Amino acid sequence: SRHEDLIKFSNAEFYKNLLIPMTANTEDKDKGIKYIYLEDALYKATTREETDTGVRRTVAGGFNQIEAERVVQEAINVMKTQPDKSLGIATMNIKQRDFIEKVFELEASKHPEAKQYLANWQKKNDGLEELFIKNLENVQGDERDIIIISTLFGPLVEGTPPPQRFGGLNSENGWRRLNVLFTRAKNQMIVVTSIKSNQIVANENSRRGVQVFKKFLSFLETGLLETSSGNAHDIESPFQQWAIDQIEAKGFEAIPEVGEAGYRIDIGVKHPQYPGYIMAIETDGATYHSSHSARDRDILRQQIL
Repeated sequence: SRHEDLIKFSNAEFYKNLLIPMTANTEDKDKGIKYIYLEDALYKATTREETDTGVRRTVAGGFNQIEAERVVQEAINVMKTQPDKSLGIATMNIKQRDFIEKVFELEASKHPEAKQYLANWQKKNDGLEELFIKNLENVQGDERDIIIISTLFGPLVEGTPPPQRFGGLNSENGWRRLNVLFTRAKNQMIVVTSIKSNQIVANENSRRGVQVFKKFLSFLETGLLETSSGNAHDIESPFQQWAIDQIEAKGFEAIPEVGEAGYRIDIGVKHPQYPGYIMAIETDGATYHSSHSARDRDILRQQIL
């Protein structure tokens, strides 16, 4: 993950914030998460018959046409504007995967840039990072610079609550598959969705996959984690406090511990008349002293910052 937002949710939800993320470059608009909500998209439920050891059963499925078309639109845009970035598309079931494939094949044939992109990535690295379009169960181990996700689910009829049927997310390992899905992107994750977190009915007795899906959508909508305390951090040493006092006495604003766990700047300085930070101050504080090796303290830390 080359942007902290790409790992932030899974870090909090699955890894107890033990992973050390890259600090975000907020000026780079082609990294992080792009969230797209489609208010008019509808989920079209379908069923198919399967035979399992001689017993016939009906399996629910479905696709979302408007969402698929927007996913393909985003993919073509990436191919035109960022041809040097590898791309993958993932969705929640086979039906939507197949539908996206059909839409993509038709649309890509209209754009020379898309044809060139596909040809280039088929040759590069022996095709190891060429475009993929996969469903939830098959996105295991793949990674690309940019991942586009179609969340699929939504209302059947405009203005009505969406059905509370979430396919593979209801399986015992649904949450594990979501964790994998959410962590495939190196540069950017583009999430196209037709459902809001408050439309999902989930409680402590619901399958963990459904709970995780609801929390992830909430994170996309607000940028906040349910387990997060925001970006405010405590001052970690008396010397740091002393330095802050001196800075503020000069009329500047001093913000302690700017950034994410593992790679925080000890003090960020703001000027009352200018936006953003004008200076970063390192005091070799608690984070520096708690590093496991000199390489962590003096080489990796400075490279990341």
